[in-house]
Amino acid sequence: MNSVMSVAKYVVASIASLFATLPYASAQSCAMCYQNAAASGTAGRSALQHGILILSIPAIGIFGGILLLLYSRRHVSGRNGGLQRGPSETALRQCIVPGHKTMLRP
Repeated sequence: MNSVMSVAKYVVASIASLFATLPYASAQSCAMCYQNAAASGTAGRSALQHGILILSIPAIGIFGGILLLLYSRRHVSGRNGGLQRGPSETALRQCIVPGHKTMLRP
């Protein structure tokens, strides 16, 4: 239950920061883009607004996926990140790491 609450706090904080920076983000545009959008009429403006929303969905999804992956692996420690070692990596590590009984044979 605690982990759900902490995730909810981060989500709320992220959404609040997004809405806090929204006026500054909407003010960023070049003069030529503004003139073309203004000359396109209401149908063109509506299409641009929908296009911006549709193009933001994959970016937000990728960003959220990376955050979810990082959050789910937050307790994994060690050099290999909790991944399974292959037989060749195990054999190589036994040959290189001192203190192991297995040594390279000619």
